[in-house]
Amino acid sequence: MLAQRTDMPVPESLVRSLEDPTLTPETQAAVELPKPLLKHLRPLGHEVILWQSAARQLLAWLDKGRFAGDPGAFLQRWKPRTEPPAETAEGPFTLLLHEHPEGWRLTQSSLGWMNDPAWAALLHLPALRPAWSSLMRASHLEHLRQMLPQAWFLDSAALPPGSVIAGLGIPGWAGLPGLGKRFRLHRAGRELTDQLPAGEWKAAVEQSLATGEELLVTPPPVAAACLLARFSRNKGGTRLESAWTADTAGRACLVAGL
Repeated sequence: MLAQRTDMPVPESLVRSLEDPTLTPETQAAVELPKPLLKHLRPLGHEVILWQSAARQLLAWLDKGRFAGDPGAFLQRWKPRTEPPAETAEGPFTLLLHEHPEGWRLTQSSLGWMNDPAWAALLHLPALRPAWSSLMRASHLEHLRQMLPQAWFLDSAALPPGSVIAGLGIPGWAGLPGLGKRFRLHRAGRELTDQLPAGEWKAAVEQSLATGEELLVTPPPVAAACLLARFSRNKGGTRLESAWTADTAGRACLVAGL
């Protein structure tokens, strides 16, 4: 079973394997994953590859003007800076997950485009649900939406009367401090927590809105357990190859029974 973490970061050997998925971490012991977690983990690599293909198609539609009016203008303004490649090369890639209060969530990948939170924001954007649904099976889409932490475009446009920001339930960004949650301003690299005075919250949000390019993300909890999964992709498909977690001393442990 997974060990309860203290305040250690992701083990350096796992970080190296995240950056270079051909590297295999040195391990001290073997552990087993709970079956419900394995059920989430096994299809995740395949679903990420499906999402990559769908993301490229979404960009193609945007370039062709398929999204007209205000939705099209919004998407052009917030178009991700990192585009997924046309094809993922055969071989390994890695996904890093952290344990959140709601369950395990995908937080980083060796696939560089996935580390741009604009893609998570687009995946969760209600207006794009029909587009995503037309590009992948509903079960895959819902699982990806479950596994990807929410992210938001800090857009200064006012919402229509009676509307709220999806996933936050507030009518405007001024309501963020009242949620009592922890966020991060992605481009600024700044944490927003309940320890921050209200005036600093307000100033940080207003400055971010003024830039027109900031994203609000949900960071992993402090001292969250982590899991690195390596998937192998070839002509036969994508499969879970190996996985590692960390013990209470911060040492990498191989996941057995895959």
